[in-house]
Amino acid sequence: MEKKLEVKNLQISFRTQGGILKAVRNISFDLYKGETFAIVGESGSGKSVSTSAIPALLPSNAKVSGEIYYDNVNLTELSYKDIREYRGKKIGMIFQEPSRSFDPLQNMASVFYETIKNSNPKISKAEALKIAEELLEETGITNAKERLSNFPHQFSGGQLQRISIALSLAQGCELLIADEPTTALDVTIQKQIVQLLKKLQQEKNLSIIFISHNIDLVAEISDNIIVMYGGLIMEKGETKSVLENPQHPY
Repeated sequence: MEKKLEVKNLQISFRTQGGILKAVRNISFDLYKGETFAIVGESGSGKSVSTSAIPALLPSNAKVSGEIYYDNVNLTELSYKDIREYRGKKIGMIFQEPSRSFDPLQNMASVFYETIKNSNPKISKAEALKIAEELLEETGITNAKERLSNFPHQFSGGQLQRISIALSLAQGCELLIADEPTTALDVTIQKQIVQLLKKLQQEKNLSIIFISHNIDLVAEISDNIIVMYGGLIMEKGETKSVLENPQHPY
């Protein structure tokens, strides 16, 4: 299998008023093309911080050491301008509360046009909205053409999460980081989002990092898993093996 992402000896700390906070302590893992990889842990375990380092989305008080290779390119050595070429276009992210990702004054047509134009500056608005319509339908938004005129408050949380996924696909991302994407949703919608991610992963050969504390969802979606606590990896391996026959007490 083709290796898509390689994280080597990643360490992340933050400068705070109380001193240096070590959030991630020397972790390593690999992600392959077409694989769904889960990171599991309780709040504060370092799972979200670890993945935010991949597209360099950490705050200015963060210090990152180690290596992060995406398609054999060390992202930690890139300039701010160069890493921006990876955000969205190659590495997409969806978050826990999708409503926070949208401007309440922008309708979806405007959001999609700006997003698609970012990776394809010469595209016309009509062409961009046609792509948007197809992606919305693909991610389960009915009456997609009409709904492009709607604003964020006119969608449910589950629908906004589907739109977030569609926006990641709009720029052609190959790696999708899903950071607690179902936590703010009810159980039925959680299952639907997981099924959608599985469907898209298979159809588009996406690589997915799925971050969660929900063991049931992780068991359903992921091929391999790491379990984190206190910034450390407690255990890693094939998902079924780790969950059914754990080797670490945690």
